[in-house]
Amino acid sequence: MRLLSSGRARAERRRRGDLWATTAKIGSSAWVEGRVLGVITNFV
Repeated sequence: MRLLSSGRARAERRRRGDLWATTAKIGSSAWVEGRVLGVITNFV
């Protein structure tokens, strides 16, 4: 029983880590897009 609950906690922690990684990835790509768009609009 204890094994099951610890496994569930570990899976939950991994899921949360994936969510953070995804959020960071989306945030950084959005930032890069914003920078690129800013540079392009400055040139135009």
